[in-house]
Amino acid sequence: MATPKIARSCRKRIRSRTQYANNTIARVCRIFILRPRRGITGNISSHTLGPSPGCEAYGCSVIVGKIVISVAVPTHNRVAPLEESLRDLIRQNREGLPEVELLVILNNSPAETREVVQRCLAGFPGIARAVEEPTPGLSHARNRAIQEFQGDILIYTDDDVVRDPGWLRAMVRCFDDPTVGCVGGRIIPRLACPLPHWFDRPYYNGVIVKYDLGDEPLVLTEQDSMPYGANMAFRREVVEKVGAFRSDLDLLPGTRLCGGETEYLHRAAQSGFRVLYCPSAITYHPIGEERLSRAYVREWFHDFAVSWVRMNYSREKTFPRLAGVPRHLFRRVFDDAFGWCKALLTFKTSDRIFHATEFLYHITYAVEFRRLNGDQEKPDDDGSTEP
Repeated sequence: MATPKIARSCRKRIRSRTQYANNTIARVCRIFILRPRRGITGNISSHTLGPSPGCEAYGCSVIVGKIVISVAVPTHNRVAPLEESLRDLIRQNREGLPEVELLVILNNSPAETREVVQRCLAGFPGIARAVEEPTPGLSHARNRAIQEFQGDILIYTDDDVVRDPGWLRAMVRCFDDPTVGCVGGRIIPRLACPLPHWFDRPYYNGVIVKYDLGDEPLVLTEQDSMPYGANMAFRREVVEKVGAFRSDLDLLPGTRLCGGETEYLHRAAQSGFRVLYCPSAITYHPIGEERLSRAYVREWFHDFAVSWVRMNYSREKTFPRLAGVPRHLFRRVFDDAFGWCKALLTFKTSDRIFHATEFLYHITYAVEFRRLNGDQEKPDDDGSTEP
């Protein structure tokens, strides 16, 4: 007769101890696991998320002040486009997202730009900071963001773009897959005027900042077109392992150098991180009428050739050479000249402009290669030459 009483007593004690254990674990989660990240400045408010992994059984659904997303906006000397872009970030849909940190990198910016930034950051519903980077250059500004960001994800966007209302959510949701290290979104140009008739091939996508690989997500390899800097994101582990952007590949005052993000993403892929194209993270990039002129296209491809040979010099210098440049360039230049003559005789304007642009690109490539090769072979103070 005593057996049922003993069983009920044991069950009661087990329930009591289980409840005590659950409460203890919940307190530990709140105190240690979900503590705000140190070193954060500004007003930090509570933000309610869905159940945290590993804590859903203990009711741990509130993270107090934990920054998970950092959005970096490098800017130099823009006022009206910058204000529109920052106000667009304020309007982003944050439903279901954790705390967001906004970093505006003032890259040698004048007082008027600072005033716009100060005015816009005051209305940002999260942590917002303006950070100085006195050294001119887009890569220097991006590297400053790497030094300053507090989040687990670092998103780069331009200071003259606007975004789809769901851009931020789409970008962050890509990182739900733990194997994804880098994400690039779609970029659609907002043209100030119709494209010229000779702008008829994907070859010019870089000029008009168009990045569109279709409507389906894609895992990218080094052979694919890598995301553009106006719409890309990285896990903290990526920037900690890959390091800084190269300062010789990106925009400097008076140049249109580009390719710093491509080289960075290649290094990330070589380090074993997956790069994902996200078609639903959409950014709209304004393109003025001046960028659609032949003169601008020639200047853009000239600087693009300079960037590209700097990026690939270590590989190109291993190829057979003729007159100090990789031998394959002579075939490219001959093909461009022949194509230009053929287009001239057949009155095909778009082909003529294309081959003329390619001719300029390959000539510039050869000149920059010879310059780099000469720098590499200059004797050191002890009379030796660099390898």
